Formats: sequence, C-alpha cells, structure tokens
Amino acid sequence: MTRVLKAIPRLFTAFGASLPTATKDHRGQFVWKRASGAEDEIYAGVADSSNVAQFRRILTKTYGDTLYHPLIPTSPYSEGPTVSDSAVTSSNSSTSTYAVNVQTSITLPGGTWDVYAWGGGLYYHSSANGVVRVHMQIGSDAGDALTSPCPSSSSRMYVGIANHATGQSGSIDVKQEYRPNASGTAYAGGGWLMVVAFRTS
Repeated sequence: MTRVLKAIPRLFTAFGASLPTATKDHRGQFVWKRASGAEDEIYAGVADSSNVAQFRRILTKTYGDTLYHPLIPTSPYSEGPTVSDSAVTSSNSSTSTYAVNVQTSITLPGGTWDVYAWGGGLYYHSSANGVVRVHMQIGSDAGDALTSPCPSSSSRMYVGIANHATGQSGSIDVKQEYRPNASGTAYAGGGWLMVVAFRTS
C-alpha cells in the first residue's frame, strides 16, 4: 500500500506567494497560489503547444495566459404558450407590411441570449389557393418566411413557423405575422407560439 500511495502524484498542491517552475510532473495537477490581500489563485499544470510545461491560471475570463472553462449554461428562460382566440378573424391586404396573428413580449434576464420561437396559425386567402406569407419575428430578426397556398373559405389552413435569433437582450417582442404573398387578402384566425432562450454571455 505504501508503494502504491507513493506512486500516486499529488493532484492538489498548495504553494506560497509564488509558483515553482512547472515540470512534466505537474501536468494534470491543480495548484493554489497565495495572493496577498486577495483570494487564492488556482492554476492547472499543462503542456503547451510546444510540449513545454506551464502553469495556467483557471478563470472564467478570457485573459491571454489563462485557462478558462466555457460559460456555465444558465437555466433556460421559457415562456408558456401564447394562444390567440381562434374565433377572431383578422385580415391584411398589404403585400409589403405584415400584420400580427399572435404575439407575446418577454424580458430576458441580464446577458445575451439565443432565442427560439415556434408556433403555428390558421390562415385563409381571398382566392382559392392564394398564397399567404408567414414569419416569426423575434425582436428585429424576421427570420425566414414560409409561403403556403391556402383555401378561400373560413375553414382555414394550419401553417407552422419557427425562428432562431442570436444576440438578444432585454425586452423583446415575439410575433407570428402574416400577409398576402403577392395579391389579394390574407386572413388569420387564431394561432399560438412558444419561446425558449439560452444565455450565451
């Protein structure tokens, strides 16, 4: 047992105010360096790109001579389903300006976020097989629009849509919007959407 214990390198080592010269034996070890009047500093023994032993300070900030771990994911922000009344029918005859079918507003906690929104709505057109254009607006990000031929009766057709917007922060609006693609009038009669966001910085 004594021989076994002697053969196991020390994984954690405490030093004073200065670090020793790094050697290959320090690779894979964590060392504590005393910082006068401040919190101890933690270093890891590594081999650099030239296979030279180095100590790298472990932080969460991207300093030049620092090992740092990726940002620890924050519990995702989520917004429950937002549903518009399917008994209410709205219309839009503009081929350039979108109208809202269903929307919600969210306030993200501090930091920058990737926001995902998805949902669907019920649509029809003034002409049989007339094309309705739908997109999911997240803040200023309109995403990719989906075009779909729709019936000309109020029985409506279901159209699903989604978007992913990066670099979002603060209070933003999320809207499922629609318009006629090229001509006629598009009608919306209810819809839903959901929002989930993941912090990136």
